[in-house]
Amino acid sequence: MPETTESAPGRFGIFRRVEQNPALPRSEIQSKRDLDASLALLRERQREERRIRRVNRIISYWPIFMGLALSAVAPDLHAIAALYGYWGLVLVFPYVELAARPEIQAGPITHLLPAIMLYAQFPIEGLLARYILRRRVRLTSVAAQVLLFHSLGVAELWMLSGALGKMLAR
Repeated sequence: MPETTESAPGRFGIFRRVEQNPALPRSEIQSKRDLDASLALLRERQREERRIRRVNRIISYWPIFMGLALSAVAPDLHAIAALYGYWGLVLVFPYVELAARPEIQAGPITHLLPAIMLYAQFPIEGLLARYILRRRVRLTSVAAQVLLFHSLGVAELWMLSGALGKMLAR
């Protein structure tokens, strides 16, 4: 006779189900227990691997976090760089100086662009570094590429300032 077990509490025994589970041989019961234990172990390993991947993904954002930390002290860095004159500002904040150029100041809101770039320059460079690091290159190579990006802004300001023309006129 089939055994009746209640699968969920309910009123009037509506949710009872009939299990067609005659007594299993001992070997099948043991293999079912082994299978359940193996599946539990597999799920635990998968959970641990997902946790490790999540931690590694968070760690991979370190260049952006570093850029955000630098942008938090950017006004102080700007004041320190200003002590060394215009070229001190250009070497540390080339994109801020580019945004402050009169050629860029064309619209009614563009006067805010230098302030925005003051805070956005380092996180943008951090985002660039993270993008480059995804290709599994060495950290020195990433630093060189970010410095190249930074130096392109310096070179553009150097050409716009007329210093290049003065050098060529000599």
